[in-house]
Amino acid sequence: MLVYSRSMPWIAIAWLLCRVCGATLLHEDCELPFVWDAETPAIRVKRWLYQHVAFRAFDGCLVISTYLEAYCRRYLRPGAGTLLVPILVDVAESGPRHRPGGQAG
Repeated sequence: MLVYSRSMPWIAIAWLLCRVCGATLLHEDCELPFVWDAETPAIRVKRWLYQHVAFRAFDGCLVISTYLEAYCRRYLRPGAGTLLVPILVDVAESGPRHRPGGQAG
């Protein structure tokens, strides 16, 4: 099962289902956890729980960079793996486009 969630209850349910069914639990990581949240004591606690509890539930992680791979390996349990799947975005496609007449579109 591939999980794209940082919700501890959802991860716990997914972990239980995978154990009952004999399935593998993978997490997809394309950014650091809670990177867009304001740095508050509550977020620091959530991040710590995620890193030291939730990560132990995963059998492995799919990551988009070697930086995220190293990050995940720090928190995954021994024997869990990572798979580096480079980002599949054409950067030229994400820039401003120009319409005839010089207007950006």
